[in-house]
Amino acid sequence: MAKGNSSNEEKLKEYLVFQIHRNIVNLYKNHLILLEDVSVEHNQMMDKLKNHVSQETLDDVDYLSEKKYNYFRKKTLDIGNEAIREFERSIENLKITLK
Repeated sequence: MAKGNSSNEEKLKEYLVFQIHRNIVNLYKNHLILLEDVSVEHNQMMDKLKNHVSQETLDDVDYLSEKKYNYFRKKTLDIGNEAIREFERSIENLKITLK
């Protein structure tokens, strides 16, 4: 393979990695935004319930505690980062050319 072709192939791979990386990051950022929206709604509902039920009942129905929210947030980031790493490992095995 000519040196120029190798350089072009590397540039194509870099471009592809950049674009896919950006899209994966956007995907999990949007997932985090949705998670935050659910958390806000949950907290609003919990605040409304405070005047109507006991603290024990509030504790029982608190399905999205701060600990669980942080767990979901961390899992989202871990999954997104692992997807990026897996894609980058996979792209190394490809030879990319343009028509």
